[in-house]
Amino acid sequence: MFVNVNKTLLIPVAALVFIGALSLLFFGDPLRSCMKEAPGPRTACFQKLIDAAALTGDYDEAFGVVAHAYALDADYAANCHGSVHEIGKIAYGRFQTGESGIFSPRAFYCGYGFYHGFMEAPLDEDGDAARAASFCDEIGRELAKDTADARGACFHGI
Repeated sequence: MFVNVNKTLLIPVAALVFIGALSLLFFGDPLRSCMKEAPGPRTACFQKLIDAAALTGDYDEAFGVVAHAYALDADYAANCHGSVHEIGKIAYGRFQTGESGIFSPRAFYCGYGFYHGFMEAPLDEDGDAARAASFCDEIGRELAKDTADARGACFHGI
């Protein structure tokens, strides 16, 4: 008997697992040390590594850590959406200072949580939905050739 699989979810999940496996080659074992912790502290350990990468402006590295943690730990994988919210919040702060290149095609990881976190900050600042919408339009334009979902995910964050 065959199970009906949602193919639109299968590809991103397979990509996450594949990228996580490849990242083992590039990241060595810093995340493996987190695996010695209990599930709650383990997730906090992963988040420290993710935040450290994002704070340097290396969002590809931050998403690489996410992919690696996702591949290593089922508890993290089941709850990673909130984790990538944090990358979005950090990216928004850097965006406000004029940093460019913060929108990554990898931002779809963990249910597009990056965009949700990114949009929380401007709405918390002034509640200006029109300004937030202009950010989403910019994200959509910047990533149009990489992903068709960025703009919509951003609007969902609003």
